Amino acid sequence: MKTLSRLFFVLCIIFASISCVATLERFHGNAVANEDIIVLQNGEEQIASWKTFDVIINLNYVLDGDNLELFGEGQLGEHYSAIYTHIRSLTVYLFLLDKQGHVLETLPVRITSMWYTDDKFTINQSIKLPELATGLSFGYSGTVAELGSGRAIDSSVSFHKLPLTKGSSEM
Repeated sequence: MKTLSRLFFVLCIIFASISCVATLERFHGNAVANEDIIVLQNGEEQIASWKTFDVIINLNYVLDGDNLELFGEGQLGEHYSAIYTHIRSLTVYLFLLDKQGHVLETLPVRITSMWYTDDKFTINQSIKLPELATGLSFGYSGTVAELGSGRAIDSSVSFHKLPLTKGSSEM
């Protein structure tokens, strides 16, 4: 019985690892819209902002050759904190892009302790850029909910913005 339990545990770990890699690889080659691209500039510290209806990210970055240092913070759009109280799930991705706006690499943005819709998450990542990377963008998927309202039915909404299609978007 112990052997069977161990085998099941190992299979679960392998499956989880494979599905994580598959998620990060599934955007490879997909196009990001021009308005969602931050074109990277080499040299001194740069300030950038990435905004959608759902998510706002303000960041600073330093690009030195192929080394990129990113730091900043993000949060949900104001309409979520006005209507909903809690975050059920939030996954944020950083996309490294070529000059045509195609995804070369997808990196998860680490989010910890984000429970309420008015909480913020921090970004602090050091990245070695792929050879053809000239820009970056973000994507996300999440669900917010109003909990503790005393209603019999829980109110929630899901949202996402991800580069799901192949295509062209010149930078």
